[in-house]
Amino acid sequence: MCLLLLDYIIPRKKRICLVGATCNDPALNAAAQQFKVSVLKSETGTEYVEDTTYYTYFVLKQFEGSEYYTLCKTPHRILGSTALLQLAEKKESLPSIKRPMFTQAMIGTVVVFSGFRAREDELRKLANMVLIMGGSIRKEMGIKVTHLIANHCSGDKYRYADTFGLPIMSVEWVIALWNAKDDVSSYADNEELIATYKLKPFYGAKVCFSGFPEEEKKHMCEVLEQQGGESTEINDPNCTHVVVDESNVNVLPNLVSVSAFIVKTGWFWTSVQNEAAADEKEYLFEHYLETVLSPTASSRRNSQQVVASNVTLPKHPYWLGVPLSKILQNGADSPASVSGSFLDCTASPDKQLLDGIPEVEAVDTENLQKVRENLSKRHQVFLELVETEANYVGILNTIMMLFKLPLENLVGKSGKELLNSTEVKIIFGNFPPIYDVHKQLLEALRCSAANWTEDISIGKIFLKYEPDLVKAYPPYVNFFENTKQMLEECDQNKPRFHAFLKNCQTIPECGSYFRNIL
Repeated sequence: MCLLLLDYIIPRKKRICLVGATCNDPALNAAAQQFKVSVLKSETGTEYVEDTTYYTYFVLKQFEGSEYYTLCKTPHRILGSTALLQLAEKKESLPSIKRPMFTQAMIGTVVVFSGFRAREDELRKLANMVLIMGGSIRKEMGIKVTHLIANHCSGDKYRYADTFGLPIMSVEWVIALWNAKDDVSSYADNEELIATYKLKPFYGAKVCFSGFPEEEKKHMCEVLEQQGGESTEINDPNCTHVVVDESNVNVLPNLVSVSAFIVKTGWFWTSVQNEAAADEKEYLFEHYLETVLSPTASSRRNSQQVVASNVTLPKHPYWLGVPLSKILQNGADSPASVSGSFLDCTASPDKQLLDGIPEVEAVDTENLQKVRENLSKRHQVFLELVETEANYVGILNTIMMLFKLPLENLVGKSGKELLNSTEVKIIFGNFPPIYDVHKQLLEALRCSAANWTEDISIGKIFLKYEPDLVKAYPPYVNFFENTKQMLEECDQNKPRFHAFLKNCQTIPECGSYFRNIL
């Protein structure tokens, strides 16, 4: 027994044996010579199996047939023709492998499988492909894992991969690499290949949409199917997700499926934008209801419902104008009830704008209208002018902070870019000068509002900024059609950018589609 084991202790001396059809391949013969070792030729290779004075690297055109399986049972090494050519091309040494390697397509790739519990035969075949292509397999996620191969857009492994930015691949990725195993240029880390075979964000999900207008629901169903999901009804016991339009629904839907997630609209569009199913826990509709239905949120909820039905004016954290609750103080007949562009809105004065006016400073917000009536007509009109300017600056701020800045930050980032630098420049390039001059103008107007006298010259304030205004607007006006056309093309042709715009609609700070803002 000891002698038998000693016979199979192979020293470090290496040689190559071209087997069968590889013997007459000029490219393989030339590649084999590059390794500076003995090169043998054989029809089956079996006559060299017993010679244990060498590592023998048997090179085969196909990993099948009786010769292949016989060689697999020996302690020698087996390479595919593609692997030999790749090693020679990269001028690498013969690898210390313990299993057959037909190609180096997945060399350095460490994968984990998820969602194959009921598909063991398929998993076994896929795992064998990965190993033969030079890849490695782990049971659990960890720092050495490079890719997740998933069969469903859920689970702890899926969430780990998404959190740490690991590519989440479909089984078609492995199959495509396997079908290209004779191609020496085919590698798993090819960016185009990864983009093509990434798992769709809703793969395996059955999604129901609740509370949406029919046209919007139809559009979302189309996007869902394009992104690997399947639309269903709320009474489907296999339903996995119910996406709720929180602006129209204020009660939890009744479900047949007890395991289905009930999520807000943002979950859907964020998933499309990021090309991976977002964490449902961050978008649970139940948590949203708990927030808006709490006693402290009651008045805020009422205001938001009015806003949803009457205006599209954003309330931004950097908003320099009037709170929405105050804009709607005068009811449906207020100018704020006009639908359409943000720019159509005017409003009642905000307490912030009146700070510094002695007769107003100590007055509660609810009594601002009474205070306004005690001001002169000129003063009232001036405050309305300040409010209009504040609204306008707020709109520009929304464009800059919610749209322009995030898109710019993603430019050039592989796998994250929504628009390229040219597209961002065409759409947003003419906004900064307008934004800057109007911020300065607003500050001057607010300063005058805080230090009001009846003889203040409003015209002089505008004349001071006339040169900058005249300089800022022509580029925007002259190239507006180009901006609009580029926006529409990107919206139609870039699903992730479209999802970004739709996702912004769900943010209270925005409240309207970007095209309407333009």
